[in-house]
Amino acid sequence: MTESLNDLREKVARKLEANPGIKTGMLADTLGVAEADVLRAMPEGHAAELVVKDLESLVRNLEALGTVYFIMRNGACVTEIKGRFGEFSKSGPFFNVSTETLHLHLRLDRIESVFHVNPAMPEGRAPMPSLQFFQSDGSVAFRVFLIESIQQDAGDDFTQSVEALKELISQAANHVTS
Repeated sequence: MTESLNDLREKVARKLEANPGIKTGMLADTLGVAEADVLRAMPEGHAAELVVKDLESLVRNLEALGTVYFIMRNGACVTEIKGRFGEFSKSGPFFNVSTETLHLHLRLDRIESVFHVNPAMPEGRAPMPSLQFFQSDGSVAFRVFLIESIQQDAGDDFTQSVEALKELISQAANHVTS
């Protein structure tokens, strides 16, 4: 990051004040910085960078969350899938998820940082806590969201899944204060 974190925090705060619902990817594009840097500059309580002790364990433990919203983004496409983690295997550099609802080949060796994101939501909107995984250039690799309506449709207990997320974070990582 070429500018100071404090300068970026000020810019992010101004943009959020003008448009509270702006997505972090759009905010990063607007400011010309990496999305991971935007998360580092978010107001207190919105995002926490994690120091992950065992990334594979963290991903394996996503199974405990039940049905999640998996989002992958690259420069030309956003893919959004409702599904469950599980049925894990390894093949060469890939860590695989092969359930009926998710079929992923993840390069965990390319994940540089992980954030727990719990943004303030506009009044009347349910919380959408997530874990977001970033590559070394600060671009997003993938995100895993808990969304109450998706969980209810799948017969999952949202409150129980949020508690499982908190437990998984405490077991697999330590917060870095930003």
